[in-house]
Amino acid sequence: MLRELYLFSNYLLYNCFVELFFNKKNARNMVALTHASGSVIINLLYLLTGNTYLLGLSLNYSIGYFLYDIFYIFKYDKMNFLRYCYIYHHLGALYIIYHYYLLNSVPVILLAGELSNIPSYFIYHNLHIENKTADTENKIVYYKSIQKYLYGFIRVPVMTYLMYDIITNINLNNPSYFGLLMAGGTIYLMGLAWTYMLVCKK
Repeated sequence: MLRELYLFSNYLLYNCFVELFFNKKNARNMVALTHASGSVIINLLYLLTGNTYLLGLSLNYSIGYFLYDIFYIFKYDKMNFLRYCYIYHHLGALYIIYHYYLLNSVPVILLAGELSNIPSYFIYHNLHIENKTADTENKIVYYKSIQKYLYGFIRVPVMTYLMYDIITNINLNNPSYFGLLMAGGTIYLMGLAWTYMLVCKK
C-alpha cells in the first residue's frame, strides 16, 4: 500500500507542476501523454533487452498513473457512462499488471495500448488551447487522421492476435486466469467499440 501511495503521489505532484504552465485540462492531458509515451519507451526497451529492472519500472510506472487517474476522475470529473468506462478500464488494467507473472504478453499489451492512445492527446491539447487559429484546426484534422489508422490497426488486428494468444494459452480453471480473461476481454471490446466510433462515426 505504501508503494502505491508513493507511485500515485508522483503523478499528483507532476500534475501540480504542469498546471503552472497549462490550463487544468491540458495539464491533465500532459500527464496522460507523459505516461503513454514513457510506457511505450520503457516497454520497448524491456522487450529489446529483457532487463527485469525495466519490467518492474514499467509496471510501477503504469500502476501510479492508473491510480492517479482514478482519483482525478472521482475528484474532478462529472460522473457519466464514459467516466465509469474509464474507471473499469483502469481497474482492469491494474488487475492485469498485478498478475503480469501469469502472462508473457503484458509488456506488449502495455506498449501497444499506450501507443494507440498517443494521437488522442495531441487532439485533446489542440481542442482545449485558448485562441485557436486555422492552423490549430488543421492540426486537429491531421492528428485525427493519424489516430484513426494507428488506433484502428493496433486495437483490431494487433489486439485481436494478443487476445487469441491469451485465450489459447490460459487455464480457465484457475480463477486468476479467468479474472485476466474478464478484465482483458472487456478492455479489448472497449477498444473495438472506440475503433468503430473513430472509423464509422467521424
